Amino acid sequence: MHTRLGRLAPTLALLAAITLASGCAAQARVKDNGDTVVFQEQQEPDKLNPVISDMMATIDATAPMLEPLVQVDNKMVMYPQLAAKVPSIENGLVKIEGKGMVVTYPLRRNVKWHDGVPFTAEDVKFTWQVYMHPKTMVASRTGWDKITAVDIVDPFTARVHFNQIYAPFAIGVFSFILPKHILAADIADAVGGDSINKDAFNSHPIGTGPFK
Repeated sequence: MHTRLGRLAPTLALLAAITLASGCAAQARVKDNGDTVVFQEQQEPDKLNPVISDMMATIDATAPMLEPLVQVDNKMVMYPQLAAKVPSIENGLVKIEGKGMVVTYPLRRNVKWHDGVPFTAEDVKFTWQVYMHPKTMVASRTGWDKITAVDIVDPFTARVHFNQIYAPFAIGVFSFILPKHILAADIADAVGGDSINKDAFNSHPIGTGPFK
């Protein structure tokens, strides 16, 4: 899992840059065994679930654990993370339909959550459903509320329908993905739909990233 540390470098570099620019006392260091990164924040995250927390400390802490479909490097160039390609009009994965748009995400295969369960398009659709569930205490639905549907074309292809042309689609939504197999019961009508606000996941997240 830690062999993908290189993918995290832009995130750590950005954290360091923000830290220096703001003049805060945060520091990041790698322990002697090379498997653990320790960084200090001015604040303690209130939760480790960025759906229901808008604290920068939460975003910083979960970035190495919860991966996006598309990432941005330290030169502001987009590259695929959990997606296999960055969708664009040029490669045919973004199409304008009337006043809206349809974005198709081919997903990387053989990606697993920390508990060994495979990552699939079901997780992509589920993440949108969590955001849009009326009882989820989301920090913001900006961007997510422009999605009208997420189709599962096959286990490794998700098709996202937007009700308008949404320019920041690649990084404005799906900046991290949630595990359906862990949280699905929390938004089921049978349990009222609000259990996700109290789930143990919020302090012990299960992700696909290089760190736990």
